[in-house]
Amino acid sequence: MKTLFQLAKQALVGLSNAVLNFLIFLLLVKILKIYYILGNITAGIFSFFYVFWGQKKFTFQNQSQNHSRQYFRFLFFSLSYLTLETLLLRFLKMVTGLDVVWLKLATLGILFFYSFFFQKYIVFRETAEN
Repeated sequence: MKTLFQLAKQALVGLSNAVLNFLIFLLLVKILKIYYILGNITAGIFSFFYVFWGQKKFTFQNQSQNHSRQYFRFLFFSLSYLTLETLLLRFLKMVTGLDVVWLKLATLGILFFYSFFFQKYIVFRETAEN
């Protein structure tokens, strides 16, 4: 039951982050005409700190004071997520030829569960220190 509740909270933090990330992506790609790969990476960097604190404090209610270890694990997660998302975005663009705006929305949905399980069981896992 706890995991289902966390999954719902992950969806809230994730949705608000997806909106933030997507708006930054739109601004960069559609208004400022930045190449979509660079726009995706930049949007991911901007949302890094928001997601870390949202997941730590709200979703997982993690009380650990070992922030540096969690930052390192979250940084690794974020880099792996951003890499997967960018590769998936590029792949979908090559295969479908659709507008990158729609493909960006698809990648956010596709990687939702990867994000949840990586953060729950690796970044903010409960240990004896919690």
